[in-house]
Amino acid sequence: MTRHVDQIEFQADHLEAVLAVLAVMADLANRRDGWVNLQPAVPEEDLPPPPSGFGALFPSPSFDVPLGTWMPGRDAEAPDSVGLQHAAQRKVAGPLAGLELTIPEGWVLRQDHPRRGLVIDLPPGTPPAAVLGWLIPAATALCLLPLTGDWRALVHRRS
Repeated sequence: MTRHVDQIEFQADHLEAVLAVLAVMADLANRRDGWVNLQPAVPEEDLPPPPSGFGALFPSPSFDVPLGTWMPGRDAEAPDSVGLQHAAQRKVAGPLAGLELTIPEGWVLRQDHPRRGLVIDLPPGTPPAAVLGWLIPAATALCLLPLTGDWRALVHRRS
């Protein structure tokens, strides 16, 4: 199986670029093929240094910069989902709700784990704009580092 990865750089307030991301998401949803990873950009100087010594041999993932994932279900029976890996070291659905980022009605929380992050199943027909409209502010709220305002969407296609 061949896998293709495309990258889209965008700012959340730049309509044309956001529309490009939404178009890709709509295409993947229609074809039920692939997924999109979203990550905010941070200044290089604020990134933690790479692990050294023993930590370099067996690195554990660090999500100081959150990683959001949207994936359509593999078939019409499987729900689309959204995930958010973070470094909060605690469950975050409650704190996000306190920031007016409540998980939208109809979305089903499947996992809220301090290390593995959030996983949410989406109801059929959830528009990509609703996903981005929740995921971008949620990732922003959970980022431990200063943000530049830029975002990267990595588009993964299975074929």
